[in-house]
Amino acid sequence: MLTICSSFSPPSSCFKGLIFGELQRYWTLNHSNKFQEMLLNFIHRLLDRGHSLQALIPLLTQAAATLDSKTFNSPSIQPKEVHPLYIHWQFHPDGIQCSDIWRIYEKTLQQHLEYDSMHVAISRPKNIRDCLTKAKLTPPPGIDMDKIIEDLSQTQSFL
Repeated sequence: MLTICSSFSPPSSCFKGLIFGELQRYWTLNHSNKFQEMLLNFIHRLLDRGHSLQALIPLLTQAAATLDSKTFNSPSIQPKEVHPLYIHWQFHPDGIQCSDIWRIYEKTLQQHLEYDSMHVAISRPKNIRDCLTKAKLTPPPGIDMDKIIEDLSQTQSFL
């Protein structure tokens, strides 16, 4: 007989790592006001998954102390402004290749442009399969999917 567990409880070391990793990521990538908002949302998600606040407080405190003792990028420090150049190119078997675009950029344009980096995105042209097979699903007339999702999210039986 197959039993499905409704709640997953990871080992304490993994859970501590999850909390530390999330706090580190939030702190490194955000300013202090956004960090607080994201931290509160993270705590609410953990509480919604059945964790108790009494169990979370020591782990959050320990993670915060670890972050304070290490030197991570402070959210108060403004990151260097990056200006990348994006080139979107449609692939053609006999056309210019990505390596050629890079070579031309480095030899002729790089010294004259104010970009920090360059990214070349190669896409394929549309083909007959794109026209024949559509992945978009359309609901039957009279069905409001947004309303159904909203109703389901408000009931606890959906979880």
